[in-house]
Amino acid sequence: LDEPKLVKPLLKMLEDKDEAVRVAAADYAVKQGIDEAAEVLEELYAECEDPLRRAELLAGLARFQGDKKVWRARLEELIADPDADVRNAAMGQLAGLGNEALPILTSALEHEDWTTRLAALRGLEELAVGRSVGRIIAAFPDQTGRMKVEFGDTLFRMTGQFFGSRPTPWKAWWEREGGDDFKVLTERELKVRIEERETMKLKDLTSSEFFGIQIASERVVFIVDISGSMAELTKSRYVNAKGQPRIELAKEELTKALGQLAQSSRFNIVTFASDVAPWADDIVSWSPEMIEDAKTFTSRLGASGGTNLYGALRFAFGDPQVDTIFVLSDGEPSAGAITDPGAIRGEVARWNANRRVRINTIAIGGRFQILRWLAEDTGGTHLRFE
Repeated sequence: LDEPKLVKPLLKMLEDKDEAVRVAAADYAVKQGIDEAAEVLEELYAECEDPLRRAELLAGLARFQGDKKVWRARLEELIADPDADVRNAAMGQLAGLGNEALPILTSALEHEDWTTRLAALRGLEELAVGRSVGRIIAAFPDQTGRMKVEFGDTLFRMTGQFFGSRPTPWKAWWEREGGDDFKVLTERELKVRIEERETMKLKDLTSSEFFGIQIASERVVFIVDISGSMAELTKSRYVNAKGQPRIELAKEELTKALGQLAQSSRFNIVTFASDVAPWADDIVSWSPEMIEDAKTFTSRLGASGGTNLYGALRFAFGDPQVDTIFVLSDGEPSAGAITDPGAIRGEVARWNANRRVRINTIAIGGRFQILRWLAEDTGGTHLRFE
């Protein structure tokens, strides 16, 4: 392709009325490093009101920044942005500027928004500065649920120590071994420690499970397919015997998981067929009454209609408190605003770019690429059940 001849039409596309055209043009301009597009991107950023799109444009603008001091000052201002997507995108960009970002990132470990704490944690891991380990350990005791897991995993990758999600031994170890001259593990050293950890099979989290997948989170949403095909039978383990209806298996596993949730948990259930039907408007705090109400809701579920996976995921991502989602489905998307699996994957990736919600998926009765994608893209677990 003749790049100079593409510049003028590309700049026109950046101002197109169709948002999809503008997005595609901006992405191409960033990938190709077309300097003439920088001014247009700045204008788009200034006019944009959508936090998610502002975060995307911010990442694109990073490609065209020449003066690092000016860019860093701009990012430092955006750390206080009220929109989490913008704030977290700025955090990620700061981490790429080197050790001068260390004070800001360590301070953000105490932010009230878990997604921003996680962005700061990832940024500190990227910087790989030994003294930041002590700052992470200091903020560890205030974490709960999935964030305890994230802190423990990050510290393991940086130090190779096997203390899991328990802040107390981490603190004691750092007091003995830590200091400003501490060195973060190299990739080769980490690989060895990962192999050693796998043999130990540490399991220091809650015993709560959904279809055998451990529930480490205390801010979890269960998305359950109740479409017509969920009335079909599962395969029996015994010859010439019938399995149970898929919907009954789902209800059984969900009821069991609800009964195992930690009392510090917050949770919700979102069912979907042709439409989306949540149990609650957003995640609610654990109480005996809430658990019983959720179990009653579960017991009354029946199977009918299409498969509006997109609508269910969109509803779940609408709750900013959620950090983990479980999706159970027995079919490809067939209802809702978007049914194409690739398009759904792309939308979820956009929503999750600066949130890092983990999605675990369970496929019943078949192989569904969208479920495998969702788990792979977010660091979750995918399993199949016949």
